[in-house]
Amino acid sequence: MNELIQPFERIEHDLTGSASLDFRDDSAKKLMEMVVPGVDLSRFELAAVKLYVAGRKPVLTIYALVHSENTSNPAIETPVRKFKVPISWTQLFEYVRSFDLVVHNGKINMEEMRVDRK
Repeated sequence: MNELIQPFERIEHDLTGSASLDFRDDSAKKLMEMVVPGVDLSRFELAAVKLYVAGRKPVLTIYALVHSENTSNPAIETPVRKFKVPISWTQLFEYVRSFDLVVHNGKINMEEMRVDRK
């Protein structure tokens, strides 16, 4: 599978951008197990994480690839399951080592900026 750069939601937001996240050792699987107790990790693979924050408690959504036994008929769309839970910042960072978020107004190319420190 090729790594794809995915766009952020851009409709009706003041700023949009990109993000990156690094898990602690083996924490992606542990996070799946926390969100979905008893999950069969041979059947589901964490593919995407969405973090929504409005108010005091973030909401974590995990999109997990479904490893189907029927691979003879490849689908046009990728089958995923969605699991959504409220999560505290403390709990989130038990699994996440670092989270980097950059948003902008769309009027600049972040890679072509020259920053003046005056």
